[in-house]
Amino acid sequence: MALTVESALSLEVFSRVPLTLFAGEENLHRSVRWVHPVEIPDIANFLKGERCS
Repeated sequence: MALTVESALSLEVFSRVPLTLFAGEENLHRSVRWVHPVEIPDIANFLKGERCS
């Protein structure tokens, strides 16, 4: 059985951080095909783009 976006977001690990879905609710049923795991706790410092607060 494939992991969906909705089931991934409901994992316990995401309950530890504030999570807000701003768009794409109609696609929560879609399957997760790949992920990029990282081992850097402060990875946000290395990412570029707009931040939502």
